[in-house]
Amino acid sequence: MPTDCRQYTDNLSDMIQPATVEGDKTRRNERAEVLAAIADSVARQQREIELQQNLVALALRNCPRSGGLSALAADCPLRSREKRLREAIQEAIEVLESTRRAFKSKQLEMLRKNLTAVLIETD
Repeated sequence: MPTDCRQYTDNLSDMIQPATVEGDKTRRNERAEVLAAIADSVARQQREIELQQNLVALALRNCPRSGGLSALAADCPLRSREKRLREAIQEAIEVLESTRRAFKSKQLEMLRKNLTAVLIETD
């Protein structure tokens, strides 16, 4: 290798070496920042979970009816809607049953049977 090439290579490696050390410091700093952000995020999530846990415990303690969590679930709007739908389907079945002799319709009979099957499946 000619002398000026070797000199150029040596100069180049001197220039690269400090950059690598500096790059390692930068990467370490970035890694530390990411780890700190993750730790902060986890701490916030843990505080939120503890808050939710306390709210549920408070709701269960103050529940006017006995039954605990099942009593709260019964008051849930979705459960209330499901109950009303179930009652409406049951009423439709009863009407179809009571009028089946007056209206001899295969379609109404199939509708009654399908509604009955749905209620049985969901219970």
